[in-house]
Amino acid sequence: LETGQFALAIADCDRALELLPPESVWEISATLEICGCAKVALGEDDDAIADFTRAIKQSDGYVWLYRERATVYLRRNDFTKAIADFDSAIKLTPDDVTLYDQRGRALLGSGQPERAISDFTKSIDEFPNDPSVYEDRATAYEQNGRTKLAAADRKTGNHRNHGLGRPSNLPLEFQYI
Repeated sequence: LETGQFALAIADCDRALELLPPESVWEISATLEICGCAKVALGEDDDAIADFTRAIKQSDGYVWLYRERATVYLRRNDFTKAIADFDSAIKLTPDDVTLYDQRGRALLGSGQPERAISDFTKSIDEFPNDPSVYEDRATAYEQNGRTKLAAADRKTGNHRNHGLGRPSNLPLEFQYI
């Protein structure tokens, strides 16, 4: 996938899926994940969701599958499904604060600013130099009618914007949706 040859990656995955024995649960899930990511890169969101869903059914404990499918749902503004997948991912890895940030964005989009504020606050507690989370929480405060807190977060975010932000080794699409 790193070379950008997504169609070739999909063809390779399809062939691998034909060859893998049904009991190779982990390998099938990993192959479907790769295929789904390639389809996302090509803009084939429906097919990518189908691959992630099939992989989740194969191996219902792999947090990245929920995160990747949730990210597609979030990009499509299907907030209910995104929230459900982020909830599943958080149950599997409750210490992964980046999931709270992403779920907060889905909650914000779905008109649940109070829950979003809670998630953004968890993310800020872990990554206090990330200006984007302050901006997101400010938007949630505004939706909730708390304009003074929104202004304070915008000011803090602007000050943080001059720093390095959140250190992360996540792919860009998972850092800032």
